[in-house]
Amino acid sequence: MASLHGQGPILGGGATSEVFSTSLAPHSPGARMRDGVGNEYLWVNYTGTVYSGTPVQINSDFTAAQLAVTGRGAIGIACTTGTSDQSGWVQIYGRALVQLGQSGVSPSDAANGPTTLETVAAQNFFVLATSLTTPNGIGWVSGEAGLTSNYDYLIDGMFVAHDASPGDVSAVTSATSHTGNQIAVWLNYPVIRMQNFVSTS
Repeated sequence: MASLHGQGPILGGGATSEVFSTSLAPHSPGARMRDGVGNEYLWVNYTGTVYSGTPVQINSDFTAAQLAVTGRGAIGIACTTGTSDQSGWVQIYGRALVQLGQSGVSPSDAANGPTTLETVAAQNFFVLATSLTTPNGIGWVSGEAGLTSNYDYLIDGMFVAHDASPGDVSAVTSATSHTGNQIAVWLNYPVIRMQNFVSTS
């Protein structure tokens, strides 16, 4: 990962993969920085264990925790593994790899990943998973026909990256019991949105 840069003479404390004890954190919660290719990151205090590459919910006080099956507000992707007494960066804008979490999906199963692009009619929707996995990734459905009352929590501002391919699997995490895979996404300050949508297709 590239070093981070702030406005003016500010220089970030090294790469985005750093994590610190909350009491020794070099940044205040809510600090933002960009890397050399324009990806944007937010400094947060973790309130529980998070894993690199997993989506997290960001609260208004700039604390963050793994996604649950319900929620609201901003989300990002953890850049580092951390615990409840640590702080670190989460990515909120730009290209990233995100871990998926859907029960029964193998980490090497490319067929169960959201790999369709804007040229395909079945648009992907990212949603909160309907059951928790360890670590908890993000769910997805393909096309409006996949949206039902079981998927009330949609993610606005997260899209399959234009260069994503079925090869974007092989999830990377320090957890040993992850169920899912990973996909390249484009983040545009994603948020959880409650959607009471039932397909008529």
